[in-house]
Amino acid sequence: MQNFRSFILKNIFILMLMLVMGSCIGTSSSSSDDSDDSNTDAGGTPSGGITDEDGTELTSVETSDPVYLSLTGLTPNTQYNIEVEGPDGDLSPEGGFIATTDEDGAVPTSTLIQDLSTTAAGANLILWGTKPTPRLKAVTGTYTIRITDADGVEVHTDTFTVVDDDKIFCSDSSAVGRASFTSSESVYARIEKGDDGELTDGTYTCYTFSDLGTAMADGDTLSGTTTSVTVSSGVGLASMGTFASGQYDVICDLNANGLYDEASDLVARPGRFRPCFTIQSVNSGNDIIGQVCADRHGNYRDVFDPDATDSDIRDVWAWISPSERSLVQHATGVRKYVVTHQSTWSDGDALTDVTGASSSAAFELDAVQAFCTNESPWLIWPRERLTAGCYDCVIDVNANGIYDTGTDFVDNIDNNADNTTCGMRVASTACSDTAITVTSHTDAQTVTTTAITLTGTFAETPARATVTIASAAQSNTVAISGATTDFSVAIPLFSGENLLTITTVDASGVACSKTITLTSTSATAANDLFRAQLIWDGSTDMDLHLVKPSGDYANGGYGTSDCNYGNCKVGLDGSSTNSIDWGDSGEADDPKLDVDCVSCGNGIENIWVNEIPEDGDYDVYVDAYSGSETAVSVKIFIRSSTVATVSCGAMEAGSSTTDSCFVGTISWTGGDNGNGTFTAVGTKASDY
Repeated sequence: MQNFRSFILKNIFILMLMLVMGSCIGTSSSSSDDSDDSNTDAGGTPSGGITDEDGTELTSVETSDPVYLSLTGLTPNTQYNIEVEGPDGDLSPEGGFIATTDEDGAVPTSTLIQDLSTTAAGANLILWGTKPTPRLKAVTGTYTIRITDADGVEVHTDTFTVVDDDKIFCSDSSAVGRASFTSSESVYARIEKGDDGELTDGTYTCYTFSDLGTAMADGDTLSGTTTSVTVSSGVGLASMGTFASGQYDVICDLNANGLYDEASDLVARPGRFRPCFTIQSVNSGNDIIGQVCADRHGNYRDVFDPDATDSDIRDVWAWISPSERSLVQHATGVRKYVVTHQSTWSDGDALTDVTGASSSAAFELDAVQAFCTNESPWLIWPRERLTAGCYDCVIDVNANGIYDTGTDFVDNIDNNADNTTCGMRVASTACSDTAITVTSHTDAQTVTTTAITLTGTFAETPARATVTIASAAQSNTVAISGATTDFSVAIPLFSGENLLTITTVDASGVACSKTITLTSTSATAANDLFRAQLIWDGSTDMDLHLVKPSGDYANGGYGTSDCNYGNCKVGLDGSSTNSIDWGDSGEADDPKLDVDCVSCGNGIENIWVNEIPEDGDYDVYVDAYSGSETAVSVKIFIRSSTVATVSCGAMEAGSSTTDSCFVGTISWTGGDNGNGTFTAVGTKASDY
């Protein structure tokens, strides 16, 4: 086990790494750059380097950018230390961060430095759990990433240069950069002229709007709450006000034309499709129990199948959404554990990791972003070491090796919040070939519908059975109710490749799984002119709405100009009829909703249009019909393209501010042979 202690930080860069380094893992890999490789390893010749979030290799980054590292060619299923050498030659953090390679010998694309634009200073002694202030600009110059094995042998190095350009970031009233606030706190916009920038003193309009979940396109119209920020002597600070729960972006319109100009306007945390700030509820000090065990893309998962061929869903990762946080933050990093399942966790319970790393601590250690516990998945148990059984995942925020109520995060529940069924299971490899047979579909099959009916047989009647559908950063879990030795269940599909894991659990708790791949081409079919797909992660009732041109949004459902669960459902296979009529007689030119997903674990609903009843603006809404959710989003497809993913963030039924979300507008011209554009909005209110 690695021992940690309090230590003296020698300069601003050390402080920056201690408090501002994040653990956000992307899904793309970088191209190779072997120019700085210094050694080789049993796994081959390490390669990779510094990248942006999209995996494009970089040689320099701005102080407002995160720094990503992607490596391949290391020894599979092995822990390595990652350290950073600053311009002054010092290494930090002491002991390095512990990262585990996957079975291909790769360290998945990982954020080493979360936000260089603001860095902690003002104190020389850092004790575990403290957060010194205020924050100043990061140090510019050349940095070196060093990767060492368990014996301290350096196996890879890479360098990058930090430059200082103009920037905007979110802060408190003292210009302390922050990414997390409560609804009672005022959020400030801080504009700074960088050493390499060209910012002119003056007054600028900044727009605050719900996080779109994607980058704005050059020339898009700016909208949202506006704030005037006056820049004097190269700096400006202004309050943007208070906000309801959710995630928000900020853009400053430097040339005052009301449009987003990629070359000149300032975007908070550029190069990163994440919000400038998140509004969260205050931690009451009670247990922080939720979903932690996840796949590579951050989809919470209850069952891991060692026999699945796709590592994206097979390896175990730890993930905490930005909408959750602990009030106690560790100065260097947080530990990630897989432990034996407990139905009840008590303050002070010891944490004993079961993942069986051979060379060092079994738990993983990765960086913690200031004011946010953890933002993206981190590999904690690769397939090669998986052992069948019932487990919980724990994030030990203060890295003390015990569970602390109100501080640490524990996942001992399934997708239905049941704490008697394990935080997650690893299926047995002994029964996957015989326990489950799928009769309706074959592995690698392509379908042209938004949903299917999955049928098959079980070797034995299960105590419980589920199907988990995963597609990149989307997932859904559907219970197979009333199954004996035969099963039949309706499954909504995501556009593109879907990984379906069918799982049975017997009375003794042994899990058997079978994973197949189905590809849905529904979103790219020529007769789907446009489509909206609602996605949320929870057993509540969110409803998707599509309003025709000049129509009215019907909060709660029904109406004649709003397609929703009350008038528009045609079933999973699209064969049923609905009561809405927007064009000529017949249903060909009417919109269609596949399913009203109510309390289904994780939700997916689709509304699509095959023929255009009239040109104009089609508005997309989400209504929180019952319950509350922390992460609601909508994907928009136009013909063969995914044009946007809009985040509505947290939503709550009946709330005066978050009951409904205006997703945006699909503007269509040219009828069936024409095309459309989409304008994202993402604002929330009680009604529209």
